[in-house]
Amino acid sequence: MNKVISTAMCAFVIKSCPAFAAAIVNTGPQNVQPGGISAYVGSDTGIGGIFTTNSLYRISSLEYFGGGSGDVTASIRRNGTTPGDIIYSQVFNLQLPPQGWIGVAGIDFILDAGTYWITFETPRINSGALLYGIGFQNPLANEQLRMPTSMGGNWVPSQNGGGGSNFGFRINGDLAAISPIPEPITWAMMLGGFALVGGAMRVRRRRVVMAI
Repeated sequence: MNKVISTAMCAFVIKSCPAFAAAIVNTGPQNVQPGGISAYVGSDTGIGGIFTTNSLYRISSLEYFGGGSGDVTASIRRNGTTPGDIIYSQVFNLQLPPQGWIGVAGIDFILDAGTYWITFETPRINSGALLYGIGFQNPLANEQLRMPTSMGGNWVPSQNGGGGSNFGFRINGDLAAISPIPEPITWAMMLGGFALVGGAMRVRRRRVVMAI
């Protein structure tokens, strides 16, 4: 009987497992570049970088290092030689803030293990601009720029990617602790365990009454 009760309880304990905070992507602090270019400005453009996860994560924020004006779309895209189909996106608005880590927070998106792209873009019909810093300590393996619509609007390899003049990206989240829905046999064992406990308690009460 105890074994039945323990098995039934496990179905609920698994669901309550706590998540663990993690920095999924972090290109680190910006390197100092004396006399060099510290940022690019582009309207109707975008930046992207490739990353890989080995676990299931619940994404909470997407950020890039820079600034800008107008609407900016933060996205996670499928893998490819260039950023693929969008699987998550959110638009946020910038009003020329000081340069720093900027993006969207409060995301609740489950991302399977795999290889993806993180991108930040100004819409092609928007006159806004991205101001993005360069020169970070832990560059992503592959970084690309989206050209303006007037130049084809395609993603092209960045000459800065993987070197001393790379973009800054951060993705934060938690290791997702998601359990499968209990199978019917699990529910049956749980209900059977409760029934056995209830029956045992009734028998015990009867014995006590008879002793009196």
